[in-house]
Amino acid sequence: MYMRTLLIILLLGFSQIGVSQEDSTTLQIVLPVGEDWKTVEEGETFKVRVSAQGGKDANYRFNFGSNEGLDMKIDGVGNFRWAVKYEIVSGYNNIEIIPITFFVENESKETDSISVEITVTNKINKEEGSIGELYFEFPEHIGWHLLDEGDTLTFPLEIKSGDRAVENISFYLEGDKDTGIQIDSMNIFTWIPSFDFVDRLEQTRDKHIVFIAEDLDGNTVTKKIEFTIFHKNRPPVINQLPIIYVLQNTNNVYQLSGNNVEDPDGDPMVILPIVEQLPPGGDHQL
Repeated sequence: MYMRTLLIILLLGFSQIGVSQEDSTTLQIVLPVGEDWKTVEEGETFKVRVSAQGGKDANYRFNFGSNEGLDMKIDGVGNFRWAVKYEIVSGYNNIEIIPITFFVENESKETDSISVEITVTNKINKEEGSIGELYFEFPEHIGWHLLDEGDTLTFPLEIKSGDRAVENISFYLEGDKDTGIQIDSMNIFTWIPSFDFVDRLEQTRDKHIVFIAEDLDGNTVTKKIEFTIFHKNRPPVINQLPIIYVLQNTNNVYQLSGNNVEDPDGDPMVILPIVEQLPPGGDHQL
């Protein structure tokens, strides 16, 4: 009886060891422990080391998947980097959740994946930056950040300390791609939103622009401004009309083509003649 019990215990032990060895060969992605590493602030670089364990071989290859247009990279040994831009957090939200899925594969074609959510916090709530008590000087009149398509917004970019303007400051923008915004050599900000900037059916469009000032020591001041652009409805354009010759005692028919009249906003048009100015006997059809 004693020998039988001992034999059963030994068999159970070997069975458990076998299960443990089988589990140890399963390919798994390994990420840092805890939740603190999953938070990053706008303007910073998010870094994490992605590793793996187990599998039939240790020749791991790493990859990832996430939203398009984000400046993310991962090298051959699993070092993941993401340069977080300031416009990631939209509107007046305090955070933005960005999902990322990490993948690993070895030469034996074994794979594993894991998805995480990275929390991006809004830097606008941290007043102005890191150059002491310096701040941006923007226009003071109400509604300066509201403008129509085709209108001109221009003002000098300045950094102040108290009432004194600070010199030797370089200015940059983020979020200005495809806007036509310009900053000249005198640090004058100019924006003339194009007439196709706002969809005519939407009527308005919000655009977040991050202003960045940097001193000679590399310290920065940042400020996010939300601009609201309004669609401006432009009148139809009548191009050069052809010369019309009228023959007497003949039914003369003339038709205006789409090349003669156009609406720059793409709105539907109806051509209405001034009846009082038609020649005697003239008529029109829509």
